[in-house]
Amino acid sequence: MIRRVGFAVTLACASALPAAGQSVCTSGAAGELLQGRSSGLSGAVSTQTFDVLGLVSGEPIASTTVGGVTIGFRGAFSGMGPLYFPFSGFAVYSFDNAVTANSEITMTFNGPTRAAAFQFAVDIGLADDPGMATFTAWNGVNHVGSFVANQQLVGSSNAPCWWGFEFASKTFDRLTINVQPGANSTGAFGFDNLQVPTVSTVPEPSTVGLLAVGLLGLGAAVRRRTKH
Repeated sequence: MIRRVGFAVTLACASALPAAGQSVCTSGAAGELLQGRSSGLSGAVSTQTFDVLGLVSGEPIASTTVGGVTIGFRGAFSGMGPLYFPFSGFAVYSFDNAVTANSEITMTFNGPTRAAAFQFAVDIGLADDPGMATFTAWNGVNHVGSFVANQQLVGSSNAPCWWGFEFASKTFDRLTINVQPGANSTGAFGFDNLQVPTVSTVPEPSTVGLLAVGLLGLGAAVRRRTKH
């Protein structure tokens, strides 16, 4: 707890410093890779927060399920913003002081999805030494897409940027985020507000089967008319 409070104070002090290395959210234009957008997913979405889970601030979190998505964390705990990060209500945080270690988040979805977005920020350090994060989408063991980006300053008074994927046709069932802190950063991160589409773009197997039967029936009817 003492270490967490110490990092909280460090991050609070960081928020008062010039944000020279801070990522600036973009306009939120449509695209497959959500790299620091100012808004989340387009269209109808469901946004899941950690407020409703009844998490205890300061208690370690290895994994949790929210909105049908199982999320695994390493060295994470729940806390109330904006003491640690600029999130409203409870969010998930990691204050990993091992600067050579990767802090990892894994999201496993209960089925294929074409999109997912979330608000995310890391500690870039007090010497303008940005931490990096690698975002990767997977379909089983197959790599669907990825990108590496400098991250937003934690403790900032600005709203956290949105990150993730929004594919038009491809789908994925798992996301991973690997945080690699800079030499002068703590590897801390904050995570909240997971968004997924409310309407699936992936046909159910039964729907595909019915469509196939319907097409076969239509073909047979056309053939009968042609014979007559």
